[in-house]
Amino acid sequence: LASSGIFKSYSWPDRSPFASGLASGEAATLEELPGATVYRTDLTLSDDTLRVEGHEEIFYTNQETAPLSEVCIRLYPELLGIPMAVSGVRLNGAEVAHSSEPGVLWVRLDPPLEPGTTAVVGMDFSLTVPTGETAGYGLLRLSDDILSLSHVLPLVAVFIEEGWALGPPA
Repeated sequence: LASSGIFKSYSWPDRSPFASGLASGEAATLEELPGATVYRTDLTLSDDTLRVEGHEEIFYTNQETAPLSEVCIRLYPELLGIPMAVSGVRLNGAEVAHSSEPGVLWVRLDPPLEPGTTAVVGMDFSLTVPTGETAGYGLLRLSDDILSLSHVLPLVAVFIEEGWALGPPA
């Protein structure tokens, strides 16, 4: 998927494709969030719905007052005890150095991303959906013919005064 060019027909700064999903009268909100992170994701489910494969591109703007040398991507399935494979990590289309720990993918920004500037982080990911009543705390599982994919997408962590917020989610 990484080389398929599935997203090439969209302009990152153009937020208009999101307007149709908003309640009437709320389209102006899109203009009020010019630096908001934008995600483009393509998911593929296996025929038995137990395997999820995806490609994601993240349009990230540094809204901080200092340059950032890395961006932190949260891998929430891993926090639920569900292994998630990540590969093909790219920054602005080029392979980039990265590291990981449970629930976190660190993507190196070299050179550092200056305030107000943007970068596109791309990656492929996959996981096997657990089955059963207690699997994944019900957030990510297949049970009784119901597929729940809550928290399946890699997401940029929140940056707070102390740095990237890496505490457990509520």
